[in-house]
Amino acid sequence: MSTSEPMTLRTVERAFETLEIVAASYPPPSIKSVANALGVGLSSAYHLVNTLMALEYVCRDSEKRLILGPAVARLYRGYLQDSVTSRTLDRILSELSDEVQETVYLTKRIEQSVVVAAMIEGRQAVRVTGIRVGFSGDEHRRASGKAVLAFLPEAERTAVMPDISSETAGFDPSSFVAELEEIRRTRIATDIESYAPDLCCVASPYFLRGTVAGSIAVSVPASRYEGQAGTLTSAVFKHAERITEELGTDAGTAPQHR
Repeated sequence: MSTSEPMTLRTVERAFETLEIVAASYPPPSIKSVANALGVGLSSAYHLVNTLMALEYVCRDSEKRLILGPAVARLYRGYLQDSVTSRTLDRILSELSDEVQETVYLTKRIEQSVVVAAMIEGRQAVRVTGIRVGFSGDEHRRASGKAVLAFLPEAERTAVMPDISSETAGFDPSSFVAELEEIRRTRIATDIESYAPDLCCVASPYFLRGTVAGSIAVSVPASRYEGQAGTLTSAVFKHAERITEELGTDAGTAPQHR
């Protein structure tokens, strides 16, 4: 019987090596630095990266450097599927869905993104659409993103939203800073049609070992938001607190809700 090593595909090995390099690098690497780390030519590195980008495992930030893409979240969710953490998050998200009857979702901080890791559609005749597992981006406009941004150190917050500046349409840096301060005080973030027309969202962060790890959120059509804003806010906050508590973690210096 042969004791030789099983045959492997070098191209596949290099693709996964590329993902590991991107995941471990800070600041994010360029394609040239990936090529150097792999010991391959620049042309080969471009082929690898372009393939991973087409599959959404890798994407570029505003400086054209490489960061992990939303497809990584789908793999990560599969990895956690049978874990205690995943079962706890799924159960609490399901209970929030039962309570509010609206579209609910849970995000996780993965590298430089706040990624939608799970969602349950609402049960109303008119409900929110367009949210999907693996979605990330526009964290400064999404309630679920702002709930996380508010508790990140400034350097990490900048890494999550590197392309935002005072020239960005509709973005006021001073107002945004004040909004984050209010989110830190209350642990509640909202977006009232700021991310998408006719869409309102309420989110609250949860913490793992004193560090913000993600958020839980509910989205509703604007026509239903005003009449149930208080109820939705209370429900989202309560279930975010339960995640932190039931995972046996400590929210550290996160402020108390007032």
